[in-house]
Amino acid sequence: MTRTDKMLAALAVCLFLVFLGIVIWFVREIDLVVVTLVVAGLAIYDFWLESRQQGGASGR
Repeated sequence: MTRTDKMLAALAVCLFLVFLGIVIWFVREIDLVVVTLVVAGLAIYDFWLESRQQGGASGR
């Protein structure tokens, strides 16, 4: 993963989190908040794992 790829991936995750924040702000249902926080956590975890990988095309 090149530096540009990492920067674009970070931007995408940030914009995704902003979108989820807007959804939480306007809907304000506790069930949706819980699900949204779980999804945000999974997205951040996946970004963290993928950004730390080194290697070839498969990354493994």
